Amino acid sequence: MMYNFLSISWHILAFIFLFISIANKNIIGKAFYLLCFFLSNIAALLCDIVIKLN
Repeated sequence: MMYNFLSISWHILAFIFLFISIANKNIIGKAFYLLCFFLSNIAALLCDIVIKLN
């Protein structure tokens, strides 16, 4: 149950980072938030793997 919540929250956080990176005018800020987007998706995928293994 906890991993389901973590997976959903990481996906929501990833899309928030994606929208911030689109709205950001600074190229370094855009790259940082895109990096956070990809890292959040990786964390969510790891939670999904743990869910499937349990």
